[in-house]
Amino acid sequence: MNKGVTRARGEIVAHLHSDDFYPDDSVISTVVHEFASQHNANWLTGGMYMVNTEGEKTAEIRVRKYSYGRLKKANIILHPATFVKRQAFEKAGAFDLSYHYAMDYDLWLRLGSIGDPTILDMPLACFRAHANSLSMKNIGAAIDEEWTIRNKSLAGHPIKRFNGFIRYKTNKFMNTKFVKNLLRGEMID
Repeated sequence: MNKGVTRARGEIVAHLHSDDFYPDDSVISTVVHEFASQHNANWLTGGMYMVNTEGEKTAEIRVRKYSYGRLKKANIILHPATFVKRQAFEKAGAFDLSYHYAMDYDLWLRLGSIGDPTILDMPLACFRAHANSLSMKNIGAAIDEEWTIRNKSLAGHPIKRFNGFIRYKTNKFMNTKFVKNLLRGEMID
């Protein structure tokens, strides 16, 4: 993903995986307009739709209320619905490729330490949920990697780390159950 950024020429970076897509043609122009109207904005995020293998919308995941403190507790940023200015991407240090599932969360934490994202209360991407998706079929490993990243961000705070561990175990159970239900088509918005 870093290689793609170095080869691209634009000043706004986004990563949309091959099975995901933007919900309509206005997303890019809306994002460009928001960055142009907010000169100090370094990154921007919004909500997204979950879609099935046929591309039909199954649920809307609204953009989450943001604070850096909340981000340190959980990955509240939706990867395909996030856009970053190239300069901020480079300043934050790009993706850490030693991670396989949660490299985006690691980047969001570094971007969050630079400044808050601009929040758009609208779906900016469609995430195709299917059994062969890397994050879906390896949900346990993905959550474990998120815990490693979160733990690193809470270094030196033993109480927060303990409370975070309890939350992590609960989230791992709930997210695994969520993904199983989603893949069975039991998602409700």
